[in-house]
Order: sequence, then structure tokens, then C-alpha cells
Amino acid sequence: MFNVASNYHFVFGDLKINLLLMLIEEYVNGAELQIQRIERTRKLANKSFNDVNNINWNRYRNQHLKIFYDAHFYFICIGQVNKCLETLCKELKKQKIK
Repeated sequence: MFNVASNYHFVFGDLKINLLLMLIEEYVNGAELQIQRIERTRKLANKSFNDVNNINWNRYRNQHLKIFYDAHFYFICIGQVNKCLETLCKELKKQKIK
């Protein structure tokens, strides 16, 4: 998890840029959490599927749905990071950066 946006609060001095950095950080953290959730659920699904004698198809199906929803939220986070980065690039071109 990242928590570095506040370190650049005084570098830019612009509230809009600072808020964009914080928002980007939150969505990157959200995407990282989703990757961890997907991996955890994927391992559970593989473990339950490998036990051929005791396959619980409803649980297996629910795990795959959970992976789908977690992946969906992951892509939402990545999309929001992309939008924020585009806005940040436009804002930074207006300022002089050493």
C-alpha cells in the first residue's frame, strides 16, 4: 500500500494537484487490494476444484463470481487512475517544474 501523496504536498503548492495525487494513490491502493483478493479467491477455487471427490459446485461457482466482481472493480480502479493521470498531466504542463 502506498501513502506518499502527502509527501509532495508542499512541492507543488496547488490544491488541485495534491488532490489528484491523493486520488491516484487511493485508486492504486484499491487496485492492489483487488489483486490480493483475486489471488486469494483463485487459490481457494483451485484447491476446492482439485479435491475431485468432494467438489461443491455451488461454492466453486460462487468463487468464480467473486473473482469476476473483484476483477471488475480492479479495472474500474485502473480506469480511474488513467483519468486522474490524464488530468494531472494537463495540470502539470501549466506549471514550471524544476
